[in-house]
Amino acid sequence: MSYRISPVLSPSAIPIPGGLHPGKEVIIKGHQIPGADRFQVNFQSDAEEEAGSIPLHFNPRQSMGYVVRNAFYGGWGPEEVEEPEFPFRDDEDFTIRIITFPEYYVVHVNGRHFIDFPHRASFEEVKYLAVGGDAEFHEVIFIDNIQMLPYWGTFPGIDDQFLPGSGVRVRGQVMQGAQRFEINFCNSLDGGDDRPFHFNPRMEDKKVVRNSQIDGGWGDEERDTDEFPFKEGDFFEVTIVASDDCFKCFWGDERVNYSHRIPIENIHNLMIDGNVALTSVEYLVPHLMQVVDIPAVVPIPHGMSEGKCAVIRGFVPDEIDRFHINLQNDPEGNEVGYHFNPRYEDKEVVQNSCLGGWQEEERSKRPRALKQGRPFEVRIMAWDDKFTVYVNGEYFSSYSYRCPLEDIKFLAVDGNALFYEAYIDLPMRQPYVEKISGYMMPGRWLTCRGVLKKEEDANRFQIDLQTGEQCPPESDSIFHFNPRMEDRKVVRGACIGGGWGDEERDQPDWPFKPNEFFEILINVREGGYMTYVNNKPFVWFNHRVDSTQCNHIGMLGDAHFFHIDMV
Repeated sequence: MSYRISPVLSPSAIPIPGGLHPGKEVIIKGHQIPGADRFQVNFQSDAEEEAGSIPLHFNPRQSMGYVVRNAFYGGWGPEEVEEPEFPFRDDEDFTIRIITFPEYYVVHVNGRHFIDFPHRASFEEVKYLAVGGDAEFHEVIFIDNIQMLPYWGTFPGIDDQFLPGSGVRVRGQVMQGAQRFEINFCNSLDGGDDRPFHFNPRMEDKKVVRNSQIDGGWGDEERDTDEFPFKEGDFFEVTIVASDDCFKCFWGDERVNYSHRIPIENIHNLMIDGNVALTSVEYLVPHLMQVVDIPAVVPIPHGMSEGKCAVIRGFVPDEIDRFHINLQNDPEGNEVGYHFNPRYEDKEVVQNSCLGGWQEEERSKRPRALKQGRPFEVRIMAWDDKFTVYVNGEYFSSYSYRCPLEDIKFLAVDGNALFYEAYIDLPMRQPYVEKISGYMMPGRWLTCRGVLKKEEDANRFQIDLQTGEQCPPESDSIFHFNPRMEDRKVVRGACIGGGWGDEERDQPDWPFKPNEFFEILINVREGGYMTYVNNKPFVWFNHRVDSTQCNHIGMLGDAHFFHIDMV
C-alpha cells in the first residue's frame, strides 16, 4: 500500500492509515533551511503533542550538528545522540525513511542507514506522524508491506464515511498455476458480515465474478465481461472507483459497473488475497491533499526547474464540462506559465499561457485516456526548453516555454474532475544509492521509475544491486542492468571483487525512448532475477552471487530517476 501527502503543512499531525506494524515504512521528504536551528519528526499517539505519548522523537539540531532521538511517556527519557555523522546539510534536500521492526525502528537518511532506535513502548500506540520546526516538508509517503497475503488495509482519511470518488488501484503479477484472486471492500478490518464489493477474477473459468456479502451471505454473482487479461505470469492493473450508484471497475480496456447493493458509507477497509504477487496498492481518495479545497494550489519547492515533474492523478466523472492544470507564477493564477485544459464539449485539450493576458491557444484532440468515467494520470516534465506531457503513461504533447521556467512557483488544479494527488516529483541526486530494508530473498520486488534524457544527452544509465554504499567497482554489483542507447542494448553482468564478469546482451526488444518515462521491475527468484520493463517481461539473469548479499540499490546515468518501490 502506498499513500502520499503533498504538500505537507508545517507544523502538522498526519493520521497514519492503519497505524504502525512490522514492515510499515514512513518516508518524509523535505529541504534543509539555511541557518536553521532544528526540526522534528515524531511518531505520536495523539494529534496534540502534549496530549499523549511520543514513542519516537527524531530531532536534527543543525546548530549543534547532531540528531537527538528520544521518547515521551509522561516525561522525556534519556536522549540518544550517537551517530555515524550528521547527514543534514544547509540548503539541501533530504529524505528520511523510518521502518518499523518488532524490536526497533530503523532510520535511513538520504538512502543510507543512519540509526536504530529500540522501542521503549509498543509501536501499536502510534496513530500520527507529526512534523515541525525549521525545515520545509515537501512530501510524506506511507508504505505497507504487501508481500504477505491476505493483505488488510485501511482507507486513509475516512473517519466518518466512505465518500463517492474513493477507490483503489492494485498492480501485480498473476502467479504460475493461479486459480483466482480477490479484492474486497469491507466494513471492518476482519471482514465481518458485510463486504459491499467483492471483485474475483477466476482463471479456471476466465471470468471476473462480482458480488456482495450482506449479513454473512453472498448474493447473486455478476460475470459478464468482454475480456479476461489475467493470465499466468502476466502483469495486471485493476482500478476500482465508487460513484454515487455503483463501483466502476477498470482493467485493460474493460470497464464494468457494479450497482451498489448496500450503502457504502461504512466501508473502511480493503482486503486482497489469492494467487498473485502484489507490486503496489494505491488508495484513491479525492481531495485528500492537505490543501483540501478545490481549487488547490501547491507550492513548487524552489520553483520549477529542469528535471522536475508535475504529477496529477484523478478521475473524470461521466458528467463533466472541463478541468484544468496550471503551472503558474503566483498563487492567485494571474500569471500562468502553462495551462492544460481538457474541454469535453469540444473534445479538445487547450494549452496556453497567461502572461499579461491569455496568449495564442494550442489545441489538440483530447486523448482517449481522458475519456469520461475513467481514472487519469497527467505528468508534465520540465526540460531545458519545453514541457512534455504524458497522459496515462503515453506521450501527448510538447509545449515550448513562453516565460522563464524559474518564474513558475505553483501547481494548481481546478474544475469538475476528482483530484486524488497533485505534487511535484523531484529527481534524485546522482549517483543515487539507497539501503534496501530487509533481505533480498526470493519473492521481493524492486520498482525503479525514471525518464530518459533527450536523445542528444542520453548515452547510457545503470541500475546496480550492490553490496555497499559505493558505486561499483568499489562495491560489488551482483546484478548490473545497463541500457546503452548507442547500441540499443541492455548489458547485464556482475562486478565481483573489483572485476567485471561476462556480459549478457540478448533481449526481446529495445524498450527505451528519449524523453519518455520508463518503469523497470526486478523480481528476485530462486535461480535469478526476472526483469520487466513497462509491465512487459524483459530478460532473465542467473544469480552469480547469492541475492541475500545485496543490501543497496544504486542508479546512475543519463536519466532522471524518481521514486523506488521495494516490496
